[in-house]
Parts: sequence; structure tokens; C-alpha cells
Amino acid sequence: MDRKPNRRTEIRQENTRILVLAALRAFATHGYENTTIRDIVEESGLSRGTFYNYLGDKPTALRAVTEWVVEQLREEVRQARHQASSVTELIQDAFVTMIDVMVRDPHVVNFIRMNGQAVRSISGDLELVHAATSDLAMDLERAIHAGLLSRQHAEWLAAAMVGATIEVLTRLEPDDDPKEAALYLAHIFLNGIRQA
Repeated sequence: MDRKPNRRTEIRQENTRILVLAALRAFATHGYENTTIRDIVEESGLSRGTFYNYLGDKPTALRAVTEWVVEQLREEVRQARHQASSVTELIQDAFVTMIDVMVRDPHVVNFIRMNGQAVRSISGDLELVHAATSDLAMDLERAIHAGLLSRQHAEWLAAAMVGATIEVLTRLEPDDDPKEAALYLAHIFLNGIRQA
């Protein structure tokens, strides 16, 4: 039986989405430390009570925004990796797609730029970040087993790739070319892999 969500569930999902996107914009504008709950509430157009009911506090809002960003990233990066026909494409497409997804929305790239330390402090605890890194590690492991990639510690390599992407994004200036940054990362990792 195909069940449709009831109206209350739909309202809850929509209000959560509105609050998470409002928090993203507020954190991207003011930075995590300088953002107040009032900023998020005003950005959302919802009531303060709705914020407390759905998110509860600012750290939970930060977690929700980070999870939302990772979820956007995870699916597109997975698709790009699955279309790759070589290790070069696998690594290059992973970096290009990760950076492309994050810079596509100026609020996302500003969120990462302005909140690198706050995001770093919670990302190790987020199940979704671990899942996204594990997705990449599994693809790298498949490449190793297929003989396309020398024996590597796939989990470490995946974590290094994700971490390097975040670190580079925190340092991108508005006039920097994001694709150039992605190709730079791919070049460094591919040369390192070949020498390992």
C-alpha cells in the first residue's frame, strides 16, 4: 500500500526545510559565532517558537545545515564516480563534482568559507559525513581490486580527499576559479597515488 505522508508530517518537513535553509543563509552571511537565533528566525519568516520546536538551538541548526550540504553533495558525487571509466576520471570527477556542488549556491560556499572551524568541529560526529566518505572509499576499494589503483588505504584516501576539498573551499576567494581548484586537487592526489 502506497501511503502518503499526513498533512502534519508535510508541514513539519516543510518548516524544517525552511529553517535549515534560513540557517544556511544566516551562517553564510554572519558566520556561526555571530549568528543569533533571531537572525535565523527573521530569515525564515517563521516564529521563534517554531525554531525551538524544530531545531532547538544554534548548534543543532549548524548540524542540520551541514547535513543538508553533505546530502546535496553525496548523491551527485556518487553519480559522477559511477560514470568514471578510469582512476583518473574517478579522482578528478570526485573533486570537480564536490567543488561544483558546493560553489553552485553562493550561500553554501560562503557557509563553508565563513564557518570552516565550526563545520570541522562537528563533521567528525556526523553519520552522513562518514557515510559519504565511506561511499568514496568503497569506489576506491573497487578500483584497487580491479587493478586500476595500487594498493592504498581506501578509507584514509577518501577522508583525505574530503578533508582537502573542505580546506581548499575555506580558502577560495570570490574571484578564484573553483574548477581550477578541483583540478589542482585531482592533480596532487593522482600524482601522490601513482607514487605510493
